[in-house]
Amino acid sequence: MTSPLKADEREILERFPPGADFHTNVRIGLLRKGETLSSWGQQYQIHTANVRLITHGIWSGKKGQALRLNLIKDAGLLEN
Repeated sequence: MTSPLKADEREILERFPPGADFHTNVRIGLLRKGETLSSWGQQYQIHTANVRLITHGIWSGKKGQALRLNLIKDAGLLEN
């Protein structure tokens, strides 16, 4: 079970709302690091189709939000 999000984590999620643009930016960020959405999903034991559900905000419960936060960090979106 995931713990509640901290205020700074909620702020990060608000800066990067889910949707098609977010999906594209995450994909580009991961590709720059030599990864794909599929390889990222494998690291977290998430099927590629479910990664898309996360990036588009369909899987948006506690687990989905925690994974979206990991996507933001892992794709390097905070570095920009």
